[in-house]
Amino acid sequence: MASRGDGGKLIWITEYGAPTGGPSSDPNDHISEAAQSTMLRDAIYSYRTLSWLGPMLFYTYQDSSFSTSTSENFYGLRRADGSAKPSYNTVKV
Repeated sequence: MASRGDGGKLIWITEYGAPTGGPSSDPNDHISEAAQSTMLRDAIYSYRTLSWLGPMLFYTYQDSSFSTSTSENFYGLRRADGSAKPSYNTVKV
């Protein structure tokens, strides 16, 4: 970017995250809530060391459903009922 005159622009991290649930027929399409929290903690740590990054946006605040028909329902920092996942406390701290 610097060689093209864009060295002053920041790179945004958008829609960051990993689902904590999904179709039971494919257990590899999601991770545990603890693993989601660890992944987020590590990403935040790395983010803080890079001055050329702009905002970091987690994919979604709250799961949209308890339905395991799709992993898209489970990217939140909170479960569909509003209770906090471990990742919520990782971000909160």
